[in-house]
Amino acid sequence: MKRVFFLSLLISSVACKKSSSSSPSTTNAQIEYEVKTTNASSWSGIYLDATDAATLVQPTSADWTVTFKNQVPSARYLTMQVTSLTPIDINSPVGAIATIYVNGKIVKSDTASGYENQFILPLAQYNLIP
Repeated sequence: MKRVFFLSLLISSVACKKSSSSSPSTTNAQIEYEVKTTNASSWSGIYLDATDAATLVQPTSADWTVTFKNQVPSARYLTMQVTSLTPIDINSPVGAIATIYVNGKIVKSDTASGYENQFILPLAQYNLIP
């Protein structure tokens, strides 16, 4: 009886290891952040890079994209936040869309709009699990 129990435990253990090793790893997942703005002459933002470090970006154009391979082997939150915008026309609202892609698929997108002297805060966050 002990042999049958041990054998079934061994088979179960091997099956679990095999199924977990065949699941896709997100350590090398391709991460892409994208910001699109309307009526904005400038903006700034913050995102978490390949190593999970916060990176400030202050592009000179309305639209911006960065792509990299994830290097963090554990669960992490991907974050892209547009923190402020300068309007081209103070009478027209400024708009911004922050989007996160993982391996080419949109996993999170957030939109915000407002007028001069207002913070425009689209915040896209996604929990990437290895």
